Amino acid sequence: MPKTRRRGFTLVELPAVSRRQREAFTLVELPAVSRRQRAAFTLVELLVVVGIIVVLVAILLPVLGAARERAAATQCASNIRQVILAMSMYEADHGSYPIAHDKCYGTAP
Repeated sequence: MPKTRRRGFTLVELPAVSRRQREAFTLVELPAVSRRQRAAFTLVELLVVVGIIVVLVAILLPVLGAARERAAATQCASNIRQVILAMSMYEADHGSYPIAHDKCYGTAP
């Protein structure tokens, strides 16, 4: 099978029955691909991918922690708002705020 090189590519002519068919079928191969068959990832490629994933996770973890803290602060503010709203509604219905009771004795302090 004759091979010729042009501008970094390897031209491979496939065997054909007639000259016309031979001219019609010319396969262009890239040099990096034609030298070896790639069946799997190399160890270096795998380590590079794992390193990239580790860096991305290291970047994202503080962001996720900050988002979790903001969510907890928002939930706390919402709970306080609900308690204040409930006390305001009680005061509107009964004319005074609820009396605090001591848990041990059941009397007002």
